[in-house]
Formats: sequence, C-alpha cells, structure tokens
Amino acid sequence: PGTGEKENGNIINIPVTPKTTSAEIVKLFSDKLTSLLSKSALTQSYYTHVILVAGTDAIIGDPFGVELKLSIQGFREMVGIVTKLALDQRLPLLILGAGGYVDTTTAICWSHIV
Repeated sequence: PGTGEKENGNIINIPVTPKTTSAEIVKLFSDKLTSLLSKSALTQSYYTHVILVAGTDAIIGDPFGVELKLSIQGFREMVGIVTKLALDQRLPLLILGAGGYVDTTTAICWSHIV
C-alpha cells in the first residue's frame, strides 16, 4: 500500500486500500499484468528473464499488512500468474522473498510455491 518504487514499465506497483479482499487484490494484479503485457516489449522478446519479489507482508494477519485481506491462496494465485507468464514466454524465473513478519504464515506461503 503505497510502498515500492513508482512504475516505470519494469516495476508494477498496485496501491490498495486497507481491507481490500484477496479476490480484489488478485484481480487487480491480473488486470494490471495483462495491461502491462499488452503494451510491453515482453511479447517481442525484449526481456531475458522474470524476477518476482514476492513479499508475504500483505497476507492476512501480518502486522505490516495494513489490514490487507490477501489470503495464502490469493498469494499463491498471484505467483501462479507470474509463473505461467514466464513459462509461456520461455523466460527463466527467479522468485525472491521479501517482507513477511509472521514466521508461520511466511513458511506456509513459501511451502505452497516451491
């Protein structure tokens, strides 16, 4: 929510308000990524790889999640969207963790995507 760098074509930042639901967050993410790709050189083989920085601090219950309502399943769906994109474009994918201040939640999220 309001964090991260400003968008520049390589970075997607989707500010959301507190209490935004998991379904809303996943839809915003999917729509934004689809919009970006329709304008992007990614479809023209400009990029050579995909790097996803996937913090879990937006998950329900995280003290830094600003009351976001992203579920573990929603997190998994968002990672799945990026993974499918990388596979479809035959691009190497590097997923990095960031944020996540509830150890058990972070561990559960990562166990779902590795």
